[in-house]
Amino acid sequence: MKDSPFAYSGLHQQSLTKSTDMEFEMAIQSLTEVTNNRNQTMSSREIAEICHIAFSEGWHEGIKRLNSIDLSTLDEPNTHLFNAALGYIGELIELSNNEAVIQNKFFDKLDFYIQGAKKIDIKMDKEHKPDGFVVLDNEIYPVEVKKNTFDINALKQLTRYMRYYKCKKGIAVAPYLSCCLPDDVSFVPVSCVS
Repeated sequence: MKDSPFAYSGLHQQSLTKSTDMEFEMAIQSLTEVTNNRNQTMSSREIAEICHIAFSEGWHEGIKRLNSIDLSTLDEPNTHLFNAALGYIGELIELSNNEAVIQNKFFDKLDFYIQGAKKIDIKMDKEHKPDGFVVLDNEIYPVEVKKNTFDINALKQLTRYMRYYKCKKGIAVAPYLSCCLPDDVSFVPVSCVS
């Protein structure tokens, strides 16, 4: 797999995540500075940190932390901040439940994830419809995208498409992978919030 174009997709994903995390850290720092300048309580920083946790560790962690805040201790500006944090986490939840967001992100930034790959349109059978096809080095790959985890059932689905369309390889796309992949399937980690 060393010489495969997919070997670099993890590095790209890692640098994208680091870049997004840095931007998010800067936003939290700015928010904290604004709230500190107003002589507000520590809870504004805690709420900003909860947003960061929701972004980096998953929305469920953010909700868990928000539930631990005693709302009676919040002053009015921090109550607004708390509500904004709830709204932000709500958007993360909505995004995480939308396969189309991940699919669009993958195909819109295809060259970023797989250098040299191009999306192609192929007439598809109603019973055998992958999320798309890409061509790389004159080889056609069916693509199967999952909103959460690419699991054994998704793998069976992708290998069925590979057989039907007589493709030697396939591409699995999802935020997480929970099964072992054969050598003819490459995993590309794509998250809707990174």
